[in-house]
Amino acid sequence: MNDITPVLEKLAAKLGTTVEHFWPLFVYQQKINAIVALAILALSFLVLGSAWAWAFYKVNKTFWGNGRDDFPKYAWGEFFDDYPWFVVVAILTIITFTASLFVSVESITALLNPEYAAIQDLLRMVK
Repeated sequence: MNDITPVLEKLAAKLGTTVEHFWPLFVYQQKINAIVALAILALSFLVLGSAWAWAFYKVNKTFWGNGRDDFPKYAWGEFFDDYPWFVVVAILTIITFTASLFVSVESITALLNPEYAAIQDLLRMVK
């Protein structure tokens, strides 16, 4: 905590204000950052969900497009050769889920305990 006070004083001096005015704004900004990050994460899941719905629609149309349920039109190997977008959607899903692990934990922490997130942010600035 002793490392944070000089940093806060320097930041407040650069902004032309006092620490008492600067600290609540910094804490409030943590909440805003968390809400924005979680909204972007939710939007990315919505887009990926739509992409998967479209992909499954295309799979259904490709395999059973002739209206008969007794045999598919394609074998799986031919399907992936003809539709590489399916692999792209799968890779984007893996990337999004991996990023969500990091973003969601930090954002939820900042939303539920913004003072702690502000201190962590300041400690990252000091290092």
